[in-house]
Amino acid sequence: MAKKRYTHKQIRKSIKQNELLNALNRGLAFFRGNTENLLITGIIIAVIAILVPLYFNNKKENERRADTLLNRAIGYTIQPIAEGRTASPEGAFRTAEEKYRKAQKAFAEIVASYRNTRAADQARVNEANAWFYLKEYEKALPLFQDALTRTNQALARATIQGRIGACQENLAQWQAARDTYQGLLSGEAEYFNARAVRLALARCHFQLGEKAEAEKMLLAERDREPGSYWSEIARQQLVIHAGTLK
Repeated sequence: MAKKRYTHKQIRKSIKQNELLNALNRGLAFFRGNTENLLITGIIIAVIAILVPLYFNNKKENERRADTLLNRAIGYTIQPIAEGRTASPEGAFRTAEEKYRKAQKAFAEIVASYRNTRAADQARVNEANAWFYLKEYEKALPLFQDALTRTNQALARATIQGRIGACQENLAQWQAARDTYQGLLSGEAEYFNARAVRLALARCHFQLGEKAEAEKMLLAERDREPGSYWSEIARQQLVIHAGTLK
């Protein structure tokens, strides 16, 4: 009997069918051998699909709550102070200390409860400011220093650095204050009152016994704009230190 002859097209078709069958068999074998792993993977994917939206929704809600608390806390700082024993306007505080202590607690609560929100970063600076206004510089200083590491915005950095220097001055940390003011002048003075910083730096030089440098800076500020506010401040400082600068 004559052998059945196959055309090239039939041979290719048969090869493809065999390849498909082999692929299906391999797939079934893989599934049978990895059923547990595939189920675990499926569960993980399902959990991720549920948790990711929940995470972002929770983050959004935390931001909203933190913003609400931040606005309330800032509101404390702008409320009036009642004067006199009988003065009691609604929402007013009787002393500045009462106002800023309440504000400080409110800002601290935001930082503690909503640490990774945008409002928390603002609350850190505002809490530091509250301690600063209460003249508790040893508490304000580390908060300002922490806030400085959390911002890249030039104006905010300059403002925070200015407060850091003021805290260090009030704590008689003259060398640290000098370094802070020098860093501010060399880096971001354009965003700050450079004349005020230079006068503060002169005070530091004087306290550190660097009298020649202090006098040089004060004379330059006195003559920069004669008759101006900062020129007058420089002149007064020269008078105050006249006996020791010479």
